[in-house]
Amino acid sequence: MRCATNSVHFMPAPGESASGFLIHLSRSFSAELAPLLSALLSDPQAVASAVYSPMLAGPISDLVGASVRELLPMFAAPHSKANYLRIGEFVLRYGQINQSTRRVAPETFADDIGAGRRPYHRLSWSIAALRIDPDTSHRLIDTCDRCGRRLRWMNTFDVSQCGECTRRLWLCKGDSAAPDAYDVFVGELFNSTINVRKAARNQLPRRIRAWIEGDILDLIEVIGAVICLANQGVELPPNRSEGIEIVLAGESAIRRCLRRPLGQAMCSKDRLAPALASSKVFARLRRAPSRLVSEYLMSLVI
Repeated sequence: MRCATNSVHFMPAPGESASGFLIHLSRSFSAELAPLLSALLSDPQAVASAVYSPMLAGPISDLVGASVRELLPMFAAPHSKANYLRIGEFVLRYGQINQSTRRVAPETFADDIGAGRRPYHRLSWSIAALRIDPDTSHRLIDTCDRCGRRLRWMNTFDVSQCGECTRRLWLCKGDSAAPDAYDVFVGELFNSTINVRKAARNQLPRRIRAWIEGDILDLIEVIGAVICLANQGVELPPNRSEGIEIVLAGESAIRRCLRRPLGQAMCSKDRLAPALASSKVFARLRRAPSRLVSEYLMSLVI
């Protein structure tokens, strides 16, 4: 059944996620279409996982009258590289997308309302590395400030409200702290404006400027883990803020960072300390999720 008469009212907003759009449809469609929509939402986890299912574009197209091509940008599409997905212009590992909670930017919802449009969930908010909205720099949250419960997809009836206590999320008081260096860079890396993204990449060492976004994030993560090894002797949690500062400082700074644990161990009275430090660093580099990242860092430390 194609409902062309609904197409004007049920087009996804720019950058909207499939999960958020399905919630919007479930609130908006008439009773006669409820059985079709219920089939799409039969599993409690179906809404959260919808972003991974571009095959849903066809059934949704039949509901709203929009073309499949107009609907596909709501989804994370499979990439030719195994275990990677494409979100719009961006390519990330499957594990770098997080739909386990519903992350939202309250101030962005407030901007939507102020502009006279419905508040909607952006697909970019599913990118785990983002802690701010990439276009507005508004903080992302995944917990209601009134009831303290996590925001979940399975009980969502309105993306702009808490599913537990119906708190209007655009009224939430988020973290007022200014974004750190990591937040700023990652926000610019995923900004919807191409010139902003280019400027962010131009800060990187020349050899990695053309890398996909997922590999850039993994590089920062591994360097952050090495920093923690040097400072505390453990890898977790990775120090991403210092990690991005090292990356932006250039390859010489990355090389010094990778060799720092060994240099510290050389000053130890324990004769085995240098070998142990070296083995920890090399083990962490080899465990990088991307072979490209591992080989790049190994080339700098050897």
